[in-house]
Amino acid sequence: FAANDARLLSDAARIVCPYANGVDINCGCPQRWAMAEGYGACLINKPELVRDMVKQVRNQVENPRFSVSIKIRIHDDLTRTVDLCRKAEATGVSWITVHGRTVEERHQPVHYEAIKIIKENMSIPVIANGDIRNLKEAENVWHITGTDGVMVARGLLANPAMFAGYEETPLKCI
Repeated sequence: FAANDARLLSDAARIVCPYANGVDINCGCPQRWAMAEGYGACLINKPELVRDMVKQVRNQVENPRFSVSIKIRIHDDLTRTVDLCRKAEATGVSWITVHGRTVEERHQPVHYEAIKIIKENMSIPVIANGDIRNLKEAENVWHITGTDGVMVARGLLANPAMFAGYEETPLKCI
């Protein structure tokens, strides 16, 4: 979900709870419109709001197995990112997906070492994200970061059969 209000998010989570295993709070979208509206990556600078959103969902959804996760970007000062992650973990977030770029970075190389440092400081699962375009890159990122998994976005849009080991989507898949 794109959210910036704890009560509205918890209301939405209650509605989808019977039909989903959890919700993910988007704290990573760097698009200007999202940030101007108080959504996405601007939330990495509002750890108290992120904490409140996680806490409200935890308080409103009765299913203890319902997951609440966040996807974030990193700060220039990585200690701020680690602090944000620790606060989210203390509030009961299920896992954290980390896109290894700052809000300002678009096409620069992904900071996989930063994701590794974040993972080393957490006891909950951490998922690596950023510029993964094929299965070999996914495996490399997983090994470099030591994370619990990888998240792929554009790579899967280009090749939905990627995780099946295909370099290109076969016709039978279409």
